[in-house]
Amino acid sequence: MAWRQSTSSVAADVTATPAAQAIWFGSERAPLFGWYHRPAPGRSIGQAAVLCNPFGYEALTTHRSYRVLAEQLAAQGIATLRFDYEGTGDSSGEDPAPGRVASWQASIAAALAESRRRSRGLPVTLVGLRLGASLAMLAAAGDQHVAALVLWTPFIAGKHLVRELRAVRMMGEGESERTG
Repeated sequence: MAWRQSTSSVAADVTATPAAQAIWFGSERAPLFGWYHRPAPGRSIGQAAVLCNPFGYEALTTHRSYRVLAEQLAAQGIATLRFDYEGTGDSSGEDPAPGRVASWQASIAAALAESRRRSRGLPVTLVGLRLGASLAMLAAAGDQHVAALVLWTPFIAGKHLVRELRAVRMMGEGESERTG
């Protein structure tokens, strides 16, 4: 019963939070798309967060969870920005373009700058999942103003990512042989 009551109060807080604002930011040459979740007036606790998406299928399966997370953070008073990296989602750029990792790092730097601008300089925490967590860790190493990191199952070595991608591909090939 207590869980149901706490869930209702979070839901009530989320509905009291202003709707997310669709934004374009970054360079005019390669604008990035994002959603800015502003806390309700008078609810800010003086912190901001930037959510760094995972990639591929993981990005698709966690999209709704990231939206709910951003809404709940805003309901708790944390200004939150979720965004698409260059060449992904609704942001500009081509997926197979060269220098992807560098452009994704630049995307996170632009998101940090935009979050600081919109939140009037609040301390920013980077939150990342899987490859997004690895990129967030790299971004934080290059930005002394990142206040904190939340890293969910980052890839700590490229060989781990490659091994997992190969395993997923091999499972897919096995599926097509059974259905074909």
